[in-house]
Amino acid sequence: MSQLLSKSRNTLEMLRYPIDMQEDFELMTQFTKLTDLRLLIMNMNTDGFHRFKFQNLVQLQLNIYTDVDIASVISGISRNQRLKALYLRLEIWPPEQSVDMSIISDNCKELEFVALYQFDSFKSCLESLSNLPKLEYLELAGCRTLTDEKMAVFVNDSQSLRGLAVYHSSGELNDSLQSMKAKANSNESKYFFARIPISRHLLHGSPKNLK
Repeated sequence: MSQLLSKSRNTLEMLRYPIDMQEDFELMTQFTKLTDLRLLIMNMNTDGFHRFKFQNLVQLQLNIYTDVDIASVISGISRNQRLKALYLRLEIWPPEQSVDMSIISDNCKELEFVALYQFDSFKSCLESLSNLPKLEYLELAGCRTLTDEKMAVFVNDSQSLRGLAVYHSSGELNDSLQSMKAKANSNESKYFFARIPISRHLLHGSPKNLK
């Protein structure tokens, strides 16, 4: 990382890198032109996220396979206010009271794409994400406690949502599909899609612009 930094500190725009040392994480924050950052984090403490800010970052992918303080991670993400795409994977999400997504929705107003993996759904998190004014696509996986009612409310409250994907849900999301159908019917000029578990008979009668 130090060699790459010495050569490309002010020119590198895309970085894909495995982080297994705290020193690498600290050096990484010195790249000034990054717009696309994709990290596989295997070993680090949370201190690095206190300096996690890039002036021009629009796409961020974090695959975290070590114990971290989720509050510090979310706080670090929220400092990157130009973000348009966020992919966050944690091996284990902490209890709901430890997760405050409102920090992201309050500071990252440009977000259009959010993917959360191994996300054991939290009602307050969905409420916060629905406040993102430009969010068009949400992808969730590992949602074993997600209810159809919560998801349908999110769909209704997310003004710009056009795409929804939910994997590993414990039940069908039939009301959520009906909410997506209503969105598609109200805006026939745009394309909508849903990748969610539903009853087969609900596939019939979908608007042509909903796939």
